[in-house]
Order: sequence, then C-alpha cells, then structure tokens
Amino acid sequence: MADQIDQLIKLLKLDLLDSNNSLSFVKEKVGLRPSQLAFAIIVFLLIIIIIAQASTIVLAIACYLIPAYFTVISLGDRNHDNDVKYSTYWVLFMVLEIFEFLFRWPLGLTLYTFVRVAFTVAMLHPQLQLAQTLYYKVISPYVMGYEVPLDVKIQQIVHQNSEKF
Repeated sequence: MADQIDQLIKLLKLDLLDSNNSLSFVKEKVGLRPSQLAFAIIVFLLIIIIIAQASTIVLAIACYLIPAYFTVISLGDRNHDNDVKYSTYWVLFMVLEIFEFLFRWPLGLTLYTFVRVAFTVAMLHPQLQLAQTLYYKVISPYVMGYEVPLDVKIQQIVHQNSEKF
C-alpha cells in the first residue's frame, strides 16, 4: 500500500516537495514527508467533495423526487385529502426554499441535509400530518390576513400592464 501511495505521489509530482528545505519541519513536527502530507490533504479534500455531492443527491431524491412522484400519483387518485396533503407540502417546501440560507449556513451541509430529509419525512408521514398542521397553524393565518390586499394589488398590476400591451 505504501508503495502504491508513493507511486501516486510521484505521478502527481508531489515528491518535489520533499526536496524543499523550507518544508523540512513538516517531517519533524508531523512525522510525514511533505509529499505524504500534501497527498493526505488532497485525499481529505476529495472525500469532503464526494460527501458534499452525495448529500446533495440524497437531498434531491428525498425532498424533490419522492414527493414529486407522490404528488403525481395523488393527482390521478380521486382522494382529495392526498391533493391537499401534497399541495400543502409544496407550499411549505417553497417557504423552506426561501429561508434555506438561514438554516444551511449554521448547520453545515451534512447536518442540514439530515435535518431537511428528516423534516420532509415528518411532513409527508401519514400519521404525523406535520405539513397540514404547519400550514393551518402557521402559514394559512399569516397568508389569509394579507389575501385581500394582495389580490387588489395584483389586479391593479394586471390592469395597468394590460393597457400597455
């Protein structure tokens, strides 16, 4: 294994770091040649990139693809409750997307992905009905309070712009 790593170090031309006298302290302090330390850092960064991409894929499947599939299935079903459930999910999903930056930065990508997937499962779980609860107790009262003024403003904008075209 050590021979294979040394071959990779030579292939990447990291062995040139070993001949640099200003990096001799690395071997004394860390116990590794500078080329080995550089190789370890590169491998570590590659692992982080792979994990970040994997969490993005997990997030896309769990929070976009699966709920979208359930939504399409529910549209073909005659059960109105499922339509309400998935419509509510997408409203909450939109709200989460708007405020995502508030959660992603402090939690970090991996923890954020875990929390987001867990929250999606909780919103879609048939017994918890978290999506409906959040919608009726948090979002609906807020939005319904502004429904009439927003409708009036939208109608004004449509009327003003329809005259221009």
